[in-house]
Amino acid sequence: MTAAAVIVAGGEGARMQAGKNKVFIAIEGRSILEWSLAAFESTSQVSEVVLVVRALEIATCEPLKARFRKLSRIVLGGDVRHRSEFAGIQALAGDIDAGRIDTVLVHDAVRPFASQQLVERLLAGLRDSVG
Repeated sequence: MTAAAVIVAGGEGARMQAGKNKVFIAIEGRSILEWSLAAFESTSQVSEVVLVVRALEIATCEPLKARFRKLSRIVLGGDVRHRSEFAGIQALAGDIDAGRIDTVLVHDAVRPFASQQLVERLLAGLRDSVG
């Protein structure tokens, strides 16, 4: 199994009234986005991560590539979450078509408490159910 992750981080944080995208709020010295990226970075079973963001946040996220080596692409999201998820999967389409990726995990970046162990359990469960 060759897995990639699409991390969707294009929210506005309007309901939270944070004045910024909530993925940039810090928890224990790291942004929520960094916690989410770390969960996928730390597992050997995920080979690549695509980050999906709003246009005004592409430049803000670009430096993350230096710290998270699996973060291969930062792509523009859509006007709703479904279109953002689709944009992330489209960014992986060539690798999927070529058979280099056969599993794509989609993660909402604002869920910072996903862990390496959770990612690995999900992939193991998928392997077991597919055979």
